[in-house]
Amino acid sequence: MGGRRRVAEDDERSMRQPDGRSLTWAQFGDPDGRPIVVTDGAGSRLQGRLAHAWAADHGIRVLTPDRPGFFGSTDMPDATFASVADDVTALLDHLGLDRAGVFALSGGTAFGCAVAARHPDRVAALGLLGPIAPLEEVGGRAGMDRASALAFLLGRHAPFALSGMLRMIRWQTRRDLDRAAEQFTRMRPGPDQEVIRRPDAWPILRTSFPDISQSPTAAAREFGLMTRPWGFDPADIAVPTHVWAGGVDTVHPPHHAQWLAETIPGATLEVRDDTAIFGFLDDYPTILDTLAPD
Repeated sequence: MGGRRRVAEDDERSMRQPDGRSLTWAQFGDPDGRPIVVTDGAGSRLQGRLAHAWAADHGIRVLTPDRPGFFGSTDMPDATFASVADDVTALLDHLGLDRAGVFALSGGTAFGCAVAARHPDRVAALGLLGPIAPLEEVGGRAGMDRASALAFLLGRHAPFALSGMLRMIRWQTRRDLDRAAEQFTRMRPGPDQEVIRRPDAWPILRTSFPDISQSPTAAAREFGLMTRPWGFDPADIAVPTHVWAGGVDTVHPPHHAQWLAETIPGATLEVRDDTAIFGFLDDYPTILDTLAPD
């Protein structure tokens, strides 16, 4: 394992799409490894950074494409789950990759599912961790904490107000990053807080926290998009699918994972009663290996 190459963290690259748009992405782990595309929430590269060391040691190449409006990717006000899925396959084409695993988390759930539904021949396996299901199918914002429920409410009915809130968070983050990251951490369920504060996790969360509010308009638009029909049926997903959730997760209520696992044919489900999304951090080697193409 020690002989594997590692890319530099946040090894950012860009490509030009046929329609002239720019697409940026970051690469983590082993640049010669088995590829996995990560779709996280609100433009975040957090999960790619968290997976970096394990991916390098286990021969996994982690790609985190930036959705429209985030980092250097051209903004696209009319972006949909389908259009982002096509951007992902354009990236695979650019890199000369036939297939990749897809690891979707939180607000990136529908984007990852869209890749699997729209381009099954390009997806080796789909993994959903702490997923958000179509809200109209799972009781709307039921089971979510107040902050998460408010973000979805504003994203649907007052995106300008949500964008304003995110601008305030961006200001607070630039003014005092440690305090902003600490406030975010205290909003998480107790088990998540324990993992986030670990010496191997806290510096990565601190580095990644500004991602959340880097593009308030794009982030608010994504929250609104997630409150509407996805434009495809998850029941049509025909790739091996694995779903993981924490039983005490109030940002990604576990009944969302249950619905997706019951809807996607052949999907497996693991719910851990005493943890939330960050509680699966030590399982990343197994998760990545499960999803990566042979």
